[in-house]
Amino acid sequence: MGKCDWSIYNITGEQLSDNQFKIMEKFTCKGDEYIYKIIIKYFGDNDDWTETKNWDYSQLTIEKVSTGEQAFYYGNLKDRERKKDSGKTIQVDGVVFTLLEKNLPNYVSFSHKGKLSRAQIYKAILKIKEQYNSQIIYLYRYPNSGAGEDYFCYQNGYVFDNEHNKAYNSLDDYKNNR
Repeated sequence: MGKCDWSIYNITGEQLSDNQFKIMEKFTCKGDEYIYKIIIKYFGDNDDWTETKNWDYSQLTIEKVSTGEQAFYYGNLKDRERKKDSGKTIQVDGVVFTLLEKNLPNYVSFSHKGKLSRAQIYKAILKIKEQYNSQIIYLYRYPNSGAGEDYFCYQNGYVFDNEHNKAYNSLDDYKNNR
């Protein structure tokens, strides 16, 4: 693109969540005006904020103002978010559930050992929904934790019992086998 004019007076931004920000700035290059938009997140705790390892971005968009044409560049923020909490555990009714994946905004998958009762699955889904604010939850029986190996899926109120090849209209219907 050549030399560009970056004016510090055209920067705007907003905080999206803890340590996550959206930044926009106008600049000119070869007589054309552009806007860049980027979503960034700080992953460090008390680490040095100048270290690049403590930052990542999800998407950089550069838009040519006169035409609306956009170019997109993708960072590793989503992958980093997914892996960040992987391996964390929660316990419900004496069963340990290990987080396999968390995909924002509302998807999580967990594995556990052994076969569970309907009541245990019901309680686990309620706790996971509350703790992770999730509307899509997959359960895997360890060690079958690969794609397509889930035996239970909760999606936006509906239940899919893949082990028994049944679908339910609600979690309560599943618990009561209706």
